Amino acid sequence: MTELLYDAMRPSEEEELAGVLGRTFAFPPADAGQWFDLAGREHIRVVRSRRGIEGGLIMLPMAQAFGGAWVPMVGIAGVGVRADARRAGVASFLMRRTIAEIGERGALSTLYASNAPLYRKAGYEAAGARFRGHLSPREITERKRELDVLEIDATHETFARELYCKVAVRRNGHLDRGRYVWSRLHGVRFGSQALGLALVGPEGVEGYVFYRQKRAEIFYSLEVTDWIAATPRAHRQLWTTLADLGTMVEDIVFPTAPHDPILLAHPDPRCAIEHLENWMLRIADVPRALEARGWPVGPRTQLALRVHDDGVSGNDRHFLLDIADGQCRVEPGGSGEIEIDVRGLATLFSGFVTPWTLRELGALKADAAALSRMAICFGDGAPWMQEMF
Repeated sequence: MTELLYDAMRPSEEEELAGVLGRTFAFPPADAGQWFDLAGREHIRVVRSRRGIEGGLIMLPMAQAFGGAWVPMVGIAGVGVRADARRAGVASFLMRRTIAEIGERGALSTLYASNAPLYRKAGYEAAGARFRGHLSPREITERKRELDVLEIDATHETFARELYCKVAVRRNGHLDRGRYVWSRLHGVRFGSQALGLALVGPEGVEGYVFYRQKRAEIFYSLEVTDWIAATPRAHRQLWTTLADLGTMVEDIVFPTAPHDPILLAHPDPRCAIEHLENWMLRIADVPRALEARGWPVGPRTQLALRVHDDGVSGNDRHFLLDIADGQCRVEPGGSGEIEIDVRGLATLFSGFVTPWTLRELGALKADAAALSRMAICFGDGAPWMQEMF
């Protein structure tokens, strides 16, 4: 492979990159323009050589909830490499340079991996999950109606975003969605427009649900694309609302998790829950990520980390964490009594695994006292995500 260069996509390269991504993801290259429009061409990065475009990806600036705070995050989508350039180091080069750019922004990076070994090599690790629930309308037993129901659409985005962010910031792994994700959930996708219903009380909207209908011969399936509830009665009435929509519905599919409050609000939360996949997290700037995360409010705690990072030299060092009053101050130095790889730190950062699990896997070295302190600091809820991007 000749010398590789990493850069923003030039307008003259759009058609060539569309061809690369079309072959990678099996869609007509002519359709790539809509994808680029939605993501923003300024967020597209390419690798080029003397023969042209070798590969590219899309960066999606967002934020992600950890510890009750929004942490700046860049989602990665559309990673593709020319068919005759695969296994030649193009994807690894692309990811290394992208992570370096993300690190300059002081952000995390999250992605869904089609090639986990590639992304682990780049410093990502599994840090949360995505699930899908299935049930029929006949299985919904909730029938309480304490709130008014109002038809809504994507033009009501402002209140939807406000309500979503108010609730989602307390759920580890949930996204502070950018335009790209909101449009995929609430707009037209695969030719189907999302429809919406809001649950309204005297003080305003307490919950909402957006859904798409997928027609079969007579009946159809109903896919919930986005739902959220801010009050106990809204959690319950979301199920009533779905049941009311079920006259012609054979199957309801919805994003959830075993500990999803909406699922737990149903009188009989038993339903088929499918684990779809794990998403992966990369800490591109360790000190800034740790300081941006939320922390428990309690006695002052110190953690002395020795982080190993073979991809970002600025992360490969000793850090002293001073945690107090729900905040963390990170300084260079410290004894390094806790030794951890950046991949292990990512999955610990999100709350996906416990310190004891990491030690069992050989990804963390620390004594029992340090493990207990870490468990208190990082143990604030199993991370999950409603949507894919």
